[in-house]
Amino acid sequence: MSYNYKTLIVFDTNTLRNTEAGEVAYSSFSFGKPYDVIDEFVKANKLETDVTLAVSTMVITELKVQKQLSYKKDIQQLYNIVKRLTGLPHITEGSILVPDINFDCAAFIEQQAQKYIKENNINTLEYKDEHAPAMLKNMLEKVVGQENGKSPFSRSGKFNDAGFKDSVIWETLMHYEKVIEYDKVIFLSKDGDYKSNCIEDFQNKWQRHIAIEKDENNVLAQLQKDYGNYISEREIYLFTEGEYFQSYLKSELAAKSYIVVESKQYAIENFKIMNYCRNVMRMVLNDDGFENIVASSTITIFCKINGTKKEIQVEATTALYDDESKEIIITEYDTELK
Repeated sequence: MSYNYKTLIVFDTNTLRNTEAGEVAYSSFSFGKPYDVIDEFVKANKLETDVTLAVSTMVITELKVQKQLSYKKDIQQLYNIVKRLTGLPHITEGSILVPDINFDCAAFIEQQAQKYIKENNINTLEYKDEHAPAMLKNMLEKVVGQENGKSPFSRSGKFNDAGFKDSVIWETLMHYEKVIEYDKVIFLSKDGDYKSNCIEDFQNKWQRHIAIEKDENNVLAQLQKDYGNYISEREIYLFTEGEYFQSYLKSELAAKSYIVVESKQYAIENFKIMNYCRNVMRMVLNDDGFENIVASSTITIFCKINGTKKEIQVEATTALYDDESKEIIITEYDTELK
């Protein structure tokens, strides 16, 4: 997998709740463990330019509202407890201090949220005003004329109006124009509201792979699968991005005049190196005791076959002598070039 492969990871509300003693925490604003675990993996493996973490503004608003409601509920319960306790012989009136009921917790949470988002460079997904009609149309199509509603309005096969916020979050992703910049999208949600019809809708619109995961460990497993080769062979990848290797491969290809297709030669009109390093492999130790390294590159060859312009995909494998010298031994192609 090339380290130029781009991944967008989007978080649902239920993966970002920050709790204390099992309840929503409101003394500060931050995201929960799933976000931190994935963010730490990306940073530890220097994947910041390849993997983007993003949160819908609807999710952030929902988190803020949950904190406000939690504070309001706790304050009311505290007042009720104090009221019941007051009058006992060992508890005099006013001996238990109760916070100011007029404290503007919403303003405090808003301030904390803005600070957290700014300090942690949180990427936010915002839908534009011009997207509102299309979003509403898509949402209505999932409920109007549907016996049980389509995902994410449907839970356990039944219509659920709580899916409205889920649908707004989903539609925000569906209308996120920068999706086109990524090869893969991972949506992390701990509930089952996002079904196969969501995946189908997304793929039909964006022609991009999407995975919906319920656990952050599954996300880490996907990142390890997609970027594991780059993480372990970073030094070789960086070498192939350098001027020396790139000049070498361009010169190699410039010296080729023909491509052989089905035993016939066709003149090469041009070529384009699509990826200087798609994958790195380790070969069996050579006679000198060194382990040769092979870097695979992907190339498009432009030619005419029977008068028709063709683009033929070719893989080049370049053998390097060892890690230390990175001396180039030879380049071979999976399609014959002359």
